[in-house]
Amino acid sequence: MVVRTRSAVKKQRDGKAKFGEVLEKHILGRRTYVDGKPKPRYRGVVHGVFTVVFFILAIVSALANFLFPKLLPLPWWGFTALLFGKFFNYCASAVLHLYPFKTLEGGTNALQWDLVGVAVSIGLTTFPFCRTYEEAMTAVSVTVSCVAAQVGIVVWMFSNHSGLDTPYGKSELPRNALMVLQWFDTSVRIGRSTGWGAGWLVPSLTYVLAFVLAGPVTASHMEEPVFEKYLPWHRRGVNSLHEDFHAVLLLADMMMVRLAVITLMGGN
Repeated sequence: MVVRTRSAVKKQRDGKAKFGEVLEKHILGRRTYVDGKPKPRYRGVVHGVFTVVFFILAIVSALANFLFPKLLPLPWWGFTALLFGKFFNYCASAVLHLYPFKTLEGGTNALQWDLVGVAVSIGLTTFPFCRTYEEAMTAVSVTVSCVAAQVGIVVWMFSNHSGLDTPYGKSELPRNALMVLQWFDTSVRIGRSTGWGAGWLVPSLTYVLAFVLAGPVTASHMEEPVFEKYLPWHRRGVNSLHEDFHAVLLLADMMMVRLAVITLMGGN
């Protein structure tokens, strides 16, 4: 039996209190990004939570592949890839929105990882739906090509620039166009694999809804203090209009993970 002294208990309590103070003061308590713009808590906290969720699921899925290779269908490795893609994407976003960067360069680098993470997530989503070796190789080729292209675009956009704004004289159009094309290709291949059923249609339409929301909420950032009067679930420093867009994306991601599980277990 281990007897803990008062000093040990006090030391543990002090450690927890100090951790809570650091968490509140330097991470959750920071109301602005490194460039001074208002920083809502919602996105960083939710993406941080789902970073942990997807990491645990990816590790469990990988271990299941190693320990029970004869019990699981071969495409289950694709499910592990899907989970890793979601983990990578949500982790990059959580770091950008939670980490207390001290310099513009640090924040800019995190933003670039965040943007590239979207391409990684979209590409790996296809993997559990590949039924043949040829389909798997096509998915790998398309994903590598799209991620490489996005890396090139992001590096071009932010060369000689520090900050979280779109660099002067550069456009988001090439990056967004490639992202939409990659998503469309992914959606079509998943639809073909699953027989174009409702399980595919609902998350696909949810992604479309998120895309439709993206433009207006981005253009309305300056008007958010006005919208707060009419949209009571918004509060400055907690969640902005952009968080509605990310909430819809999260819902679509969860439905796509569900579809992958159903497909791998023999459903449609």
